[in-house]
Amino acid sequence: ALDELKAGRAREGADLAKLLDERLVSIKTEVATLRTLVPQMLATQRQKVLDRFADMKAELDPQRLEQEMVLLAQKSDVAEELDRLSTHVTEVRRVLKTGGQAGRRLDFLMQELNREANTLGSK
Repeated sequence: ALDELKAGRAREGADLAKLLDERLVSIKTEVATLRTLVPQMLATQRQKVLDRFADMKAELDPQRLEQEMVLLAQKSDVAEELDRLSTHVTEVRRVLKTGGQAGRRLDFLMQELNREANTLGSK
């Protein structure tokens, strides 16, 4: 009975590892896509701000405007989150390859992946 339980857990673990790996591939693909889109997204945000000021016909100090643009770019910078997502994906794969009891470590890594995804969504 104990051997059957162990064998069942091993099968379940292998199946879950396969599912996780499929999702990790998706995450890696999305991260790569986002990396290519970020420059255009920042340019679009910059243009929207300029258009708003133009609509208000506000006289702006060019230096002050550039300072605000830099602050906007810093707040919108998602490079760190993308780097962390990639790092967490790599770590999850390493843990899965190592085998053994990895539940707590994987739980922590899933929380980290979720945290980075939430941060990306809020930016």
